Amino acid sequence: MSVSTIAGRQWVSRHWTLQGMGLTLLAFMSCYPAVFHYQEYLFFVLLCTAIGVAIFQGNAFWIRSPIDLPLALLVGWILLTIPFSVDPGYSFAEWRKLVAHVLVFYWAMLVLENCVGRDCGRYTIWAMLVGVSIISIYGVWYFIHNGGTLVDRDVRATAPYSGSPWLATYAVLALPFGIACYVQSQNHWEKLVLGGVCGLTFLAGVLAYSRGAWLALAVMGLGYGVLRRNRRTFVWGMLSVVAIVSVLFGISRLGYLEGVFVASDSIADRLACSWLAVEDLKRHPVVGVGFGVGTGFGTEIFGQLHPVDPRSDCMGNHLHNTFFLSRSCVCCVDNTFLLYAMGSGALALIVLLWTFAVIITKLSHGIRAGSRNEAASIKSAGALMVVGYGVVVSTNSLFTGSLACLFWMLVAVGFSLPCQEERFDSPRSS
Repeated sequence: MSVSTIAGRQWVSRHWTLQGMGLTLLAFMSCYPAVFHYQEYLFFVLLCTAIGVAIFQGNAFWIRSPIDLPLALLVGWILLTIPFSVDPGYSFAEWRKLVAHVLVFYWAMLVLENCVGRDCGRYTIWAMLVGVSIISIYGVWYFIHNGGTLVDRDVRATAPYSGSPWLATYAVLALPFGIACYVQSQNHWEKLVLGGVCGLTFLAGVLAYSRGAWLALAVMGLGYGVLRRNRRTFVWGMLSVVAIVSVLFGISRLGYLEGVFVASDSIADRLACSWLAVEDLKRHPVVGVGFGVGTGFGTEIFGQLHPVDPRSDCMGNHLHNTFFLSRSCVCCVDNTFLLYAMGSGALALIVLLWTFAVIITKLSHGIRAGSRNEAASIKSAGALMVVGYGVVVSTNSLFTGSLACLFWMLVAVGFSLPCQEERFDSPRSS
């Protein structure tokens, strides 16, 4: 073998090592929306170089996955509906964001395929856990420093440069992986650290006072019992959820936790805005009224169609689904699935749900099999993460930005892992 050939192989190996480091860095950066634009620039540089090196090697630059067909249908169908949008320019810009998220997934699959061993996926998960731990510390500090209490939602734990729903969503994404790593770890100090990470993340998620995230955590617990096909786990989980809900509801009726657990104004606003979206879907069931799931304070498709709050509650204190802007109110739908259906027709909703269902089915193999190996445990955590994230985005329009990028990277990590009896150790013990 010639010296040039050896040098070329060493260069390629170093390149994929750098790509793996880039994936780890992007997973960490995804916890901080303020640096999202820098994350985008870094991603596109890494994507172009990864494709170039793969072609230079003579390898495929597209790694097949179980969701190739639904993703292609989703992206293609939304593109076809853009000419029928009430604002084609805005819809096309939103479609490009969706394409970028899909590219993140396939780039992560490419990097994970070419990295030696499974170090890349391992470090990606740990980078995410470290990032979420840092913003959880900030969130808990913010809550305590600003006089937050357990009897109202006036002060909530929040993530830097984003908000409390974002912090709660990061907790939903991170907790399944943190628990999986804790259960599988054999190192005492490592378990201590992971236990602290999980406890801190859970606390931050609770203090963020996001009812959607609370529901997601409960559904993930019940989902474990369903996917595991363990009747006892499901029954005990259901009884626990019913007991907790009953106690909180009773406390709220006595005047405590008022507006924390049950908020009639919030429910009424959500139903009113969602009904308007359903009406739009009924009028345009095939191509919708225009793709756009961003919250642009009136610039998004739904805000253009319905610029006034349906309940005329603009001057009230409840601002979760209404935004005060230049003395006008903008109605906003917080259900991502409904926004896809309203924006691009019923087919877009069906394909999106299909995509989520395929991911859950493929990653839940370890739960169904009751596998004890660490790789399958991480895949199972990925399945529960998708379940929880699906619940969150059905109550908040958060399937966008750095959250969506992190979601697709974690899905790619799950798909890249084998289900054989192989260890998935932490970086410390590798």
